[in-house]
Order: sequence, then C-alpha cells, then structure tokens
Amino acid sequence: MDDLPDIDTVLISHNHYDHLDLQTLRQLAARRRSTFIVAARGAGLLRSQKIEPFYELDWGESVTLSGFTVHGVPALHFSARGIFDRNKALWCGYAIEYSGRLVYFAGDTSFGGHFAQIRERFGSPPLALLPIGAYEPRWFMSPVHMAPKKPFEPMKFSVPRPASRSTMEPSNWQVTASTPHRDSLWLAGETIRF
Repeated sequence: MDDLPDIDTVLISHNHYDHLDLQTLRQLAARRRSTFIVAARGAGLLRSQKIEPFYELDWGESVTLSGFTVHGVPALHFSARGIFDRNKALWCGYAIEYSGRLVYFAGDTSFGGHFAQIRERFGSPPLALLPIGAYEPRWFMSPVHMAPKKPFEPMKFSVPRPASRSTMEPSNWQVTASTPHRDSLWLAGETIRF
C-alpha cells in the first residue's frame, strides 16, 4: 500500500468481496487522500468502517468533484456480502466526464440493453473499462458476467484476437479499439494515454 501513489477517487461498483475489500479501503481511507464513490445503499458499510469521505450514487445520479463528474449508470449484476442480503444494495457502472472526455467503467455486468442506453446518453466513449472474467459455466454466469468476446460489442469495439496462439486467456489478448481520433493496439498491462 505504501508504494501506491495518491489515489484521488475510488469507484466501488458493488459490494462483493472481490470488489469491496474493507481492509484495503480502510488503509486508503487512513491516508486521507481518497474520496470513495459507492453504489446506492452501499454507504452504510463504508460508514460503519469509517471509510470516508464518500458519495453514494444511484443509477442516473451524479457527483462533481475537482474537475470531473462521475455518473452512476446501470449494470446487469447483483449484490451480496452474505446469504441474507442479496440485492439489498445496488450495483452499477460509472461514466466519468472530465475536460470534454469520457471514460466508461462498467463494473461487473452482463451484456444487455443498458449499454445502448449509456451510449445514447453519453456517446461512445474513447475509453471503456469492461469486465472479462468469471464467465464459465455460461449457463450460470451469463446473467451477471460477459464472456471474453462480449465486452467488445457494447461500445463498438472490435473483437479481440489472441496475442499468442498458445493461450486463449483474456489477459493475453490484444485489443484493437477504434475511436474517432485513431486506431490503437493495446496490450495487457500497457499504459495508454488519450
């Protein structure tokens, strides 16, 4: 944690343990340099752990911070931290607007009509952070997670191609994204600027 640079804003898409790790968030909060944004009905957990300052966003709500605006947007997923709290808190993605640019962070989501709604409201983003993972078995995971090829459909991205014929693991894929300004080839772990 000490090696991390200052983190201005932490986006929490939902309350699953792999997306909302209390120990990590408490450490970030102790540094007093981060603002936390959580989906609606998720603030109680942050408050109980003294993780602050925070903002709670429902779908369609926004908060403007220093030079940028974060919008809560729909996702197809679910929430739960135990066996008795399923869907008691919301899950969401975020559209981040700054300096006339847009970044879309989908959170965990399945493929669905919400992508068209988001694109209709904000336009097609030059950068979309889309989930790939936990997609098998499809009969079980398809309502809440996209398969590797699905993330590239929502925002008119091209279909990925393996970087190596030896593996089909998504972390080894090359992704080509077309934007109005350029075509880019991004490799796993590569830093991009736009």
